[in-house]
Amino acid sequence: MTGMPVGAQSRTIAVAGPLLIAATLLLPARANAHGNEVTLAIKCAAEATISCNHLTDSVGPWIPVATGGCGPVSLSFLDRREPDNTMEGQYTITRSWIVADTCGTKQTCTQILHVVPARPRIAVLAFENLAGSEEGARVFARLVESELAQSGRTELVPAGDVESAVLRARIRVPMLMDEDQRARLAVSLTADYFILGSILAYETFEDPYAGPVPVAGIAMQVRDAKTGITVWSDTFHAIGNSGEWLFGLGVEHDITRLAHAVSRHAVQKIAPFLKNLPCDHHDQ
Repeated sequence: MTGMPVGAQSRTIAVAGPLLIAATLLLPARANAHGNEVTLAIKCAAEATISCNHLTDSVGPWIPVATGGCGPVSLSFLDRREPDNTMEGQYTITRSWIVADTCGTKQTCTQILHVVPARPRIAVLAFENLAGSEEGARVFARLVESELAQSGRTELVPAGDVESAVLRARIRVPMLMDEDQRARLAVSLTADYFILGSILAYETFEDPYAGPVPVAGIAMQVRDAKTGITVWSDTFHAIGNSGEWLFGLGVEHDITRLAHAVSRHAVQKIAPFLKNLPCDHHDQ
């Protein structure tokens, strides 16, 4: 009978040299209804690519499946790391998994893991509204989040988690938060960077020749969540899609679409500053 996961999770890590890394994962125990009647077995997952900040996770598709055995089982591994020239910061490990039950029986299997750098974890904070439009602040924040998600270069903190953490930290205007609030927010969200902004313009006016012409503007900055240092800032402004409205040609009449174009341009400019981070970013 195949064991079923029960119990709590924990892990302990021990480094055994520059190329060998050993760890023990006390995974959810697998109870066997027939005691020791079923032989302990382990099956490794297929070769996989994972982010370096998930190497010691006790849950994931790369974790092997243990069946049978006597009582709860523990899972440990030994890694041998080799360079990988596929991309900068990537390497390959050969992982030897060992499963042991309470009767002293052990089984092993081997797996290949291709390890890639961690994606920066980004929290988009509520934008300061200087344009007199509550809708503008909400629209810009949503569009910036959407563009970041589509880029595939970052891990976004869910908007609901950000909102709850900001409320708990009693932050009224993220652009003006103090160092204590910034530090608490960084820990709460385990964020690498904060994206903050101020809405400078979000309105539509009537032109006698072109009709409705939207105006959208935003000031944005990226702050290192750990240090509070601003690593990038810029201002973006658009009128009816790059000024072509002067001749009534190629006019963008919809302010949301114009804001989308501004957000897309801003995220493209941010991308070079959101570099891949070392796995010990939060531990330094």
